[in-house]
Amino acid sequence: MAQERHRFPEAYEVAEEMGIDYCEAKSCFVQNLMTLSLNAPVGGQEDVREMIDLLESELPSPELQFEEADIRRRISKIFGLLNENESKVIIMYFGIGRDAPMTLDEIGRTIGVTRERVRQIKETAINKIRRSNLIESLRA
Repeated sequence: MAQERHRFPEAYEVAEEMGIDYCEAKSCFVQNLMTLSLNAPVGGQEDVREMIDLLESELPSPELQFEEADIRRRISKIFGLLNENESKVIIMYFGIGRDAPMTLDEIGRTIGVTRERVRQIKETAINKIRRSNLIESLRA
C-alpha cells in the first residue's frame, strides 16, 4: 500500500483493505512503532537536544499530577452537593473549564431563565458549598 500511494497508509485504510476492524488495525500500528532511544538527538541543526530532555521538561512531575488529580476529585465532591442547574450556573458564572466567565444575562439565556433566577440559583449553590465541610479541604 505504501508503494502504491507513495506514503504510509493510515490505520483506517489498512483496516478497509484487510477487512478488519479499525481498532485492530490501529493496535497493529501501535505495536509496530519504532523503538527510539531516549538519547536520540532531536531538533534542528542549531538546537540539538536529546529526547530525554524534552520528556523531562514537558511532563509534569508525579507530585504535581497527584495534586491536580486530588484537587479535581475534591471539586467533583463539591459539585456533587449541587443539583444540575446549580452546577451549570456555577461553572458558567466562574468560567470553569471555559475561556471566560459568563454574565448572569448570558447564563439566563443559555438555560432559559431570567437573570434574577440565575442570581438566586448562584446564591443557593454558593451557600450550599459554604455550609459544607468540603470547601475546607480545598483551602488546606
